[in-house]
Amino acid sequence: MPSGEAVGPARPLLERPLPVGELRACQYLAASGDHASVSVFTAASDVIRMLVRVNRSFGSAVPGIGDEAYLRNDTIAVLRGDVAVSIRLRSRKVPDPAATLRELATVAAGRL
Repeated sequence: MPSGEAVGPARPLLERPLPVGELRACQYLAASGDHASVSVFTAASDVIRMLVRVNRSFGSAVPGIGDEAYLRNDTIAVLRGDVAVSIRLRSRKVPDPAATLRELATVAAGRL
């Protein structure tokens, strides 16, 4: 989704605590209807350790965002304090998905 493209309202994906901690998720669909979307997952408690371990192992470190940030394919994960957020971008129209994910993660980290 090109930076600045309008999206519809958040659509809940997950809204319940898990046995290992809290994980919530929502998805924003592109208002243009081209099947592009941004999914946002937030985690607290023990889920964070799992997310950080997976992203450290398979992602590339992105310095300067939150306490730690990792980019992997169409997803960026950010840890700040005791909360983590993972953002997944699905779009064929974004010229530089990594740059767009870094931009979204910077905004998200500032709100954590």
